Amino acid sequence: MSNHDTIEIIRSIIADAKFAMLTTQCDKGHLHASPMTTQKTDDQPHKLWFLMSKGSDAVKHMQERPQVNLAYQDGGDYLSISGTASLLNDQAKIDVLWSDAYEAFFDGAHDSDIQLVCIEANSAQYWKSGGKVNSAFQLAKAALTGDKTADDLGETRSIDL
Repeated sequence: MSNHDTIEIIRSIIADAKFAMLTTQCDKGHLHASPMTTQKTDDQPHKLWFLMSKGSDAVKHMQERPQVNLAYQDGGDYLSISGTASLLNDQAKIDVLWSDAYEAFFDGAHDSDIQLVCIEANSAQYWKSGGKVNSAFQLAKAALTGDKTADDLGETRSIDL
């Protein structure tokens, strides 16, 4: 499989997943995860965009330790992305990413509490299971036959970006 095909699978999982779990590291070294909604991606597949509150723990953590992880799950498909976060002030980009759903968190697209976050992916790994029914069948088959190879549980691939 080509890198282009792998990137298309990654983009597909991101597009289909409703939320990502963003994991940051706090000042004591503990990991902290927050559910986030990924915004539109650029033509650059290695950049992911988020709108967050400047006062959030995640933003505070990324100021000190910009290495993050994003975990996506959609049905039987899983994706883990390791990347570096940048905290940006770009009102034009916020305007492009803004949707009415953010009215629940902010007082409009020009709210001074909005923090634009760009995560540039360093690497990614996905696992496509072939669906819940296939996974359940393969796990039951392995349990009944004693075959522990689980070869038919899906496809996995890692890529450096």
